[in-house]
Amino acid sequence: MLKVNKNASTELPNDANLSTSSQAEPDDSGLLPCPFCGSPAEHYPDGDMEGYIIMCGNKNGDCNLQTFGFTTPEEAEKAWNTRAAIPQTGNFRENPISSTNNFRKIADTSTNSPAIPDGYALVPVEPTDEMIEAAMNCEDVLFNSDESFCVQFGNIYEAMLAAAPQK
Repeated sequence: MLKVNKNASTELPNDANLSTSSQAEPDDSGLLPCPFCGSPAEHYPDGDMEGYIIMCGNKNGDCNLQTFGFTTPEEAEKAWNTRAAIPQTGNFRENPISSTNNFRKIADTSTNSPAIPDGYALVPVEPTDEMIEAAMNCEDVLFNSDESFCVQFGNIYEAMLAAAPQK
């Protein structure tokens, strides 16, 4: 929620990069739409008690932007309609010594894989068919005559890891 001090001057510094023009057009009441959600703006009717207020008219309740505490409706409208100037693409340039450029280079060379300590292997969360087959063919799986089986875990894990996809 944008709150503006009632006693603050409505005069802007000369070097402020603000504009009352934007790509959006004012509505019939002279107000620009909300700069965040694009909903129409509304005058809040209780100017005498709290000062004049203009608020986002978003009925979904997910945007609560408002300016309040102004002495006159005109001051409130001016504050609401004053927006940061839209930057022109010509105003931006690449800074060759910026640390942002260094991060871009690091990201481009990143392998995107964690360091795997000795004794560990990167394996899929779900075993592949080959890993399951390696487990079933391991000497530590004992098949019974009724086609059920008994698992003894000694070498099964090693057999499954050996059958895991290698990069």
